[in-house]
Amino acid sequence: MVGAGTGRWRARHAPLADTVAINAAAGRVLAETIIAAIDLPGFDNSAMDGFAVRAADLNAAAPSTLRLADEQFAGIDRKLVLAPATAIRITTGAPLPAGADTVVIKENASVADGYVTLAAGTTPGANIRRRGEDLRSGELAISAASRLLPAQASLAAALGFGELLMYRRPRVAVFSGGDELRQPGQALAAGEIYDSNHALVSSLLAGEGISARAFPSLPDDPLQIRAALADA
Repeated sequence: MVGAGTGRWRARHAPLADTVAINAAAGRVLAETIIAAIDLPGFDNSAMDGFAVRAADLNAAAPSTLRLADEQFAGIDRKLVLAPATAIRITTGAPLPAGADTVVIKENASVADGYVTLAAGTTPGANIRRRGEDLRSGELAISAASRLLPAQASLAAALGFGELLMYRRPRVAVFSGGDELRQPGQALAAGEIYDSNHALVSSLLAGEGISARAFPSLPDDPLQIRAALADA
């Protein structure tokens, strides 16, 4: 019987949820589980501005000079194919040309007369982000009941979510009680003090993402206290 009663209470008092724009969702509690519908990254791409090359064309002990064959910028996949002994200029986030397996950063390169000379020391496979290395389609991205931190909001946006189902913020009525209390800014009479607990409790609640409704300080009068609680 106790379990059944508890279940009915929870059903009546289940948290309410609203659809919230992703840019306004940070700090609130997620009411749904976020499953990735796409891979992150969605394609092999360059992690740095530089030159896409084949590691087999690099000399590990000395600079390597390769013919500069083309350019690949972020935003449009030109479906480039990297030929042996050539390099393709590439920008951060740009799709990796087929055949390339390494990106040499631009700070370690110099271009002259259609050729690029690359300093030794770049590790094979360096500066490349592989498709799905952060998250695969179908994997759990963010669990329900998580407080959405800025990094998680960014992740949800990267997965294409423009809105999220978020629990409504709890609302709490804040009272202070005592005949001796006065609001900050008011003049004090003998024996009176300023109400500092109201500011403390309201600030603590705000820090937890809880909306605090401020009520005036109450006198030590049970009837007025009861009426204020009923009104809250």
